[in-house]
Amino acid sequence: MKTDDQRLQLALDFVNGPDVKDANLGELRENLAKFLGHSLLADGENIRDPDVVKRKVDEAWPDNIGGTGFEVDAHIDVTGISMSKGYEARDALASFIGFGPKQEEVPFDVLRKLQNRTRQLIHRHLGSSDTVLYANELAEQFGDRTGSAITVVGRDGDIRAHITAEPAVAFQWIVLLLINGQPDLRACAHSKCEKPFVKARTTKLYCSDGCGAAARTARQYADPKKRAAKIKYIREKRASERR
Repeated sequence: MKTDDQRLQLALDFVNGPDVKDANLGELRENLAKFLGHSLLADGENIRDPDVVKRKVDEAWPDNIGGTGFEVDAHIDVTGISMSKGYEARDALASFIGFGPKQEEVPFDVLRKLQNRTRQLIHRHLGSSDTVLYANELAEQFGDRTGSAITVVGRDGDIRAHITAEPAVAFQWIVLLLINGQPDLRACAHSKCEKPFVKARTTKLYCSDGCGAAARTARQYADPKKRAAKIKYIREKRASERR
């Protein structure tokens, strides 16, 4: 079984990555399906094959997301398939991750909206750690959509809340639960980056060595004396190289 940290990293790769039109669509499709707990099958594979069953067990995510008492399932409505029109817009994410005809057009607008909303969710959490309002907004998105619900499951001491939602909403619910269970999530301290990342140590401020170096350089050039000294050093070094 895989870990919540590995699942959260898939979400961070999605929000920190390029716009979906510039992304590797094959990799994006695979990662979104994996994140939602629906690993894609290779050509010729059958979901009932023992090897496939074992792989799905090995790739399964923890039931209680982020150490909470919540479970989330993505509801895939296959009744809306039409060979002429494909999925309706609300089901376009389900189509993209492999539950519709393979020739279905990539739903760039749906994916971009999901990417932006997930970024907002994470940055709102980093800004105030209060994501209750966002949870209410997600609950309101259920509306009257078929298969969307929050139910209580289990018995005795094993009571859990089970959320079933359409793929895009389920994605955000899972991210919400993951970030609330990850105390080491922070935004990169480089002002021109600010991408969310999980810090490996308490003193880590930047998402990468490149951002750390860029931030240090920016601080040096922001100080007039340090900037002048840096320029003088570079000029003297170039002059000595010409001799």
